[in-house]
Amino acid sequence: NEQKQAIIHRAVTRGLDPNVRLKPSGVEWLGDVPEHWEVKKLRLLFRYTKGRRAAELTNEYIGRHAGSFPVYSGQTESNGLMGSIDWYEFDFADPVVFVTTVGARAMSTRPVSGRFSLSQNCALLIPRYAETSAVFFECVLRRLFEYEKASISLIMQPSLRFSDLNKFYVPYPPPSEQVAIIDAITSNIDD
Repeated sequence: NEQKQAIIHRAVTRGLDPNVRLKPSGVEWLGDVPEHWEVKKLRLLFRYTKGRRAAELTNEYIGRHAGSFPVYSGQTESNGLMGSIDWYEFDFADPVVFVTTVGARAMSTRPVSGRFSLSQNCALLIPRYAETSAVFFECVLRRLFEYEKASISLIMQPSLRFSDLNKFYVPYPPPSEQVAIIDAITSNIDD
């Protein structure tokens, strides 16, 4: 598992070509990146949102309104799935990035798509442009958030605010390279 994580980290921060020329990114967690990559503010690539009815979506509410549309939350059980209800707030054909915002699982990410709703303590990062791969950036954010969580005191409860997201810089390879990296990671993990 550690080897897979190291492969993913290298791929999303250095690309697939082991002989590529590198340049300093100017971002501490990132280090050097391929010369032809850009480094951009996360807020220029994604917009952020939370569920408008998040506070309403409690276990009791879900029990009274059971249905087929998932409700994701920041909880630790069932990989963040609280249950399913008879309506949905979000509908994405292409993946977006789900992130938990408070608690023990703060800064946990995964790509999600389809019809669903969000409860409290989580948010979505929605690509602003079709050529921005949410799946690629979910891998990038996993690395970034590992770095960020390592700097948080053990006595503090981790949290992630939109103002925090606005401060982050991420590598931005050309869109075709984002896809190639995800394809390589997927085939490597499946092997």
